[in-house]
Amino acid sequence: MLTFSEKMSPKCCVFSQKQTLLGNYQYLIQDLGINITVFLTMSLNHPAPKLAPYRPPGQLLSPPLLFSVLIQLAFSVIVQTTAILLLQQQPWFNETDVFSACLSFNYSTGNITVRPHRYAENFFTTTMFHVTTFHQIVAAIVFAKGKPFRQPLYTNYLLSIVITVLIAICLFLLFADIGTVYTAMELVCTPYYWRVNILIMVIVLLFVSYIAEMWFLENRELWLWIKKLFKYRSKSQYRKMQRRMQKNSEWPPQNKTDYAVQYVSVEDSNIVACSSTHCRTTPNIAKDSKQTIITVL
Repeated sequence: MLTFSEKMSPKCCVFSQKQTLLGNYQYLIQDLGINITVFLTMSLNHPAPKLAPYRPPGQLLSPPLLFSVLIQLAFSVIVQTTAILLLQQQPWFNETDVFSACLSFNYSTGNITVRPHRYAENFFTTTMFHVTTFHQIVAAIVFAKGKPFRQPLYTNYLLSIVITVLIAICLFLLFADIGTVYTAMELVCTPYYWRVNILIMVIVLLFVSYIAEMWFLENRELWLWIKKLFKYRSKSQYRKMQRRMQKNSEWPPQNKTDYAVQYVSVEDSNIVACSSTHCRTTPNIAKDSKQTIITVL
């Protein structure tokens, strides 16, 4: 939820500076069409058929999970900032004349008149709508990869169908040269090459996000090396016991049987306490008696 929400932060900063907002239908597509459907289907991945060699993070603010959120936030800032900077450098960009890129859809024939544009119709909202919408789908693909604790994404048929339909709808809104669609969605027409540039940025974002998630955040050897570099030691009782056993040269015990005894009464004549060496040298100490032998470590 946090990862999907953080993609809106850079966009909101740009919109507040430019004094504009997304259209109503644009918000509905991002919130209901993508966020809600992905949230309801992302958790349907079944557990992996084999146990992973290590357990998942036990804390919500563990370093891998925290870095995953921070990296996705950094990718959001980089991609949206790049899109805005490239947009402002285009020769057809105009903050006042928002219909200057595609005259055929916005100018009437004969007398060239421009219809008044609505509040959300400008190049900023159109570009940021496409970029952030695709970024939300990219995040769903990356975070629902499944391995190593759950089954892969393609085994979650419902989520796969949802993602496929969302990609098809977003590509239609990006490349459809239909004036009615632009008017209903409060979008403005942009040149074809600019739409291709947006698609290229999204594809690069998908590969970079997936590589960062798999080769960095899911790289257990790298995290173990970082912990060793900073001399980090877990404070859990399990890890403390594990380190204590690793330092014990006699663990695990071999060729002998040890019994853990918490309390032995010295008044019990049927109990004989002996050291491990003495018990090995006198194996017949209790052969003809009913005494119990306890090895004392």
